[in-house]
Amino acid sequence: TMLAWGADDYAAGYAAAGASADILAHLEWVTDYFLRCYDDKGTADLSDDVVWVQVGDPWADHAFWGAPEDMSMERPAYAVTAAAPGSDVTAEMAAAMASSSIVLRDAGNVALADQLLAQAEKLYAFAETYQGAYSDVIPSGQSFYKSYNGYQDELSWGAAWLYEATGDAAYLDLAEQHYVANDTYWALGWDGKALGAAALLAEATGDARYLSDIDANLDNWMYNLDATPGTETNDGLAWLSSWGSARHAANTAFLALQRADLAEAAGDAARAAALSEWARDQIDYLLGDNPDGFSYLIGFGDSFALNPHHRAASGTTSVNDPADNLHELTGALVGGPGADGSYADLRTDYVKNEVATDYNAGLSGALAALAELDALV
Repeated sequence: TMLAWGADDYAAGYAAAGASADILAHLEWVTDYFLRCYDDKGTADLSDDVVWVQVGDPWADHAFWGAPEDMSMERPAYAVTAAAPGSDVTAEMAAAMASSSIVLRDAGNVALADQLLAQAEKLYAFAETYQGAYSDVIPSGQSFYKSYNGYQDELSWGAAWLYEATGDAAYLDLAEQHYVANDTYWALGWDGKALGAAALLAEATGDARYLSDIDANLDNWMYNLDATPGTETNDGLAWLSSWGSARHAANTAFLALQRADLAEAAGDAARAAALSEWARDQIDYLLGDNPDGFSYLIGFGDSFALNPHHRAASGTTSVNDPADNLHELTGALVGGPGADGSYADLRTDYVKNEVATDYNAGLSGALAALAELDALV
């Protein structure tokens, strides 16, 4: 959903980078998987729907170090149903289909866009009719993917994206009904979608309430959080948490650029400029404008991570193998520095060197937004 959001709002940035075909191919590939995960039994009755939401036992998977094609353990699949609902994951899946349908429709792939939107509407109806948290019904998800924020934020987020895709005011009503302000002192991320929903609702309604919620979060990031040491040209990385510090900063940079667009549209050029400048500072730090001249984006710059915590890229069957990773995981954002700016390129340090799709999703959109801004200079 985050990738599609960036592709929708900053298409010119992707075009400037020559990456339009890449982002479309990615969204097609991921949403094809989501379509296969949703089995509506060919009926209009939601009560018999089955949505496959997890493959593999997290404990068994994490115990294995090696290439995915070499995994030989049993990998059970888990589903949510009307009797065992998972509104967080199903509403998020609906959001991904709806947002991707917008991008694909604009690109001329109308047939796939129509298919995705039709399934997104059915899937959202399932998520809203049978409410519950996925991690409450699939025990193995508790330790890894627990829904700490509940599922109201995903129901709001999913409805907001369906409103964007359809223009149906009923979805806007649902998005507002399910909206609950949270994450003011945290960040937009895999578990918490309230800030993203607030941005969409602010644009759709103009209600100052939503702008206020976003601004409270961004002001905390910009003015209250401590930052790592910076450089003569960079004030440092705003630092929220040791686990995925780069991810949080990148996702918040994306949100700041979205808020800057809203400020620009409202004629508040000063606020827009402050938000854009802060977002650029965060991204520049991650790309190498830091005291170590180190890029947290693999493959970018002269010095970057060689040992991300990634089984397939390592090319080894031991996480403790002292040799550098055999394969370069080009484009992946590693976890990031500690609060003092410290970083060690150690495969075993999964806190600072883990990679994940949610680490890259906001970063991709932020880079596209900044590419657009550069093109306008």
